Amino acid sequence: MPRGFAKFSLIAYVSAAPEEKEFASGSKRTNLRLGVPRPQKDSKEAIWESLTVTFWGDWPALAYLEPGRQVYVEGRLSPRTYQDEQGQKRYALDLVAQDIVLLGNGGAGKAKESTAVAMASEPDWGNDMPF
Repeated sequence: MPRGFAKFSLIAYVSAAPEEKEFASGSKRTNLRLGVPRPQKDSKEAIWESLTVTFWGDWPALAYLEPGRQVYVEGRLSPRTYQDEQGQKRYALDLVAQDIVLLGNGGAGKAKESTAVAMASEPDWGNDMPF
């Protein structure tokens, strides 16, 4: 029987409050926007990649998230197709969370070193998010 492996694992910063939606069936979906810094060789500045991760069901840890908080998220890649407004078939790759670990101190200044993942340092953004 064929087997496959489609997982993701990332350390990122929360860029917006989680967006929750509850369906008539009772199921709950939460989308979390994250920013991942990608360092540049010739500059001290980083390019920020923006990602959205979907959480299905109840995730109590999401209540503690605020912009600037560093998190570790692990999950599966979920491909899907849909039709856009012009009737064209489109493809999307969703990031569906299976685990989350809260890192840092919530973005309220310089973060402490995490016991889950040791990071060299975190930026002090104050209230200004770069994404």
